Amino acid sequence: MSPVADKMLLSNHRQELLLVDLSEKTCTVLDRSEYNRIAGFCWSPDGRWAAYGCAASHNTCSIKVCEVASGEIHVLTPPRFYDMDPSFDPEGKYLYFLSVREFNPVYDSIYFDLNFPRGMRPCAIALRSDVPSPFIPVPKPLKDSGKSENGKKSEGKQSEDSGEGSNEGGNGDASNGGSNGNQPTPVEIEFEGCDRRIVAFPVAEGRYRQIYGIKGKVLFSSVPVEGSLGRRWSNAAPNAKATLEYYDFAEQKTEKVATEVTSFDVGRDGETLIYRSGNALRICAIAPKSDKSNDTEPGRKSGWLDLQRVRVGIEPGLEWRQMFGEIWRLQKEQFWTPDMSDVNWER
Repeated sequence: MSPVADKMLLSNHRQELLLVDLSEKTCTVLDRSEYNRIAGFCWSPDGRWAAYGCAASHNTCSIKVCEVASGEIHVLTPPRFYDMDPSFDPEGKYLYFLSVREFNPVYDSIYFDLNFPRGMRPCAIALRSDVPSPFIPVPKPLKDSGKSENGKKSEGKQSEDSGEGSNEGGNGDASNGGSNGNQPTPVEIEFEGCDRRIVAFPVAEGRYRQIYGIKGKVLFSSVPVEGSLGRRWSNAAPNAKATLEYYDFAEQKTEKVATEVTSFDVGRDGETLIYRSGNALRICAIAPKSDKSNDTEPGRKSGWLDLQRVRVGIEPGLEWRQMFGEIWRLQKEQFWTPDMSDVNWER
């Protein structure tokens, strides 16, 4: 959902990125890939931009940005690697994404061969040329300015000055207020030279699955390298083998948040985490080792949701009509012969 309007982004099996206006009840195709499905998408904090991964070939994917109002599309990352799953920094300074661009081959244990079992790292791109790399720590003074000759007076003045609307460090929820408390901070993007402002996170290469930017941190999940013999595509419960971590820019280090994760998302406040573990859901604060508790019973203390309480009302007549319509649509849209077997599917 757009953070500022009744609009939403969708992608489909036609490899299209769609803009749905809920107020006007319209649907617009923003872009389409000729090679693969849209590889993740997100809104900017001010709702002006839509960022998404768009395959440029069978082996490459670039991050694009579409200005929603005009429909104008810009390429942020050239299609040299496989870049996907973009996520805006809530302050509008950076765009984070996952990229397969690490070429560190590993020797096979059985055959004399090399492969790339990991090859992926999280990356950040500064959206303006005046924005520094997030991995260069800000220098700190050797002396604590709050304990000067003026004592508490100086300390109080420092505290007062730090609260006079400075936008350094952001507010952590640009989509819900921005710098003036009412409107989100406008996100400005300098497209010229943006590919030269890409920096990789100082973390090990791996198999990363998701990435999400919050205030002062970036969440990302990764899965281990495993064999394929035990894989079952028809499992009722999805795999819960990912490790969820965040990178803290202030501390310049990584902290583990949870293990046995299937997928995750973050609330609009930028502080609430919801993640799926197999067929279970949990809501908790974003903090180190949030899953250290052994309490697996549903409740407010553990954060696990009691899904047994969920009830779904069904009207058989409406459900049968929906089933028939969906089967008709799937047959029509994905028919296996060009002549449609001489069936008038519109009748």
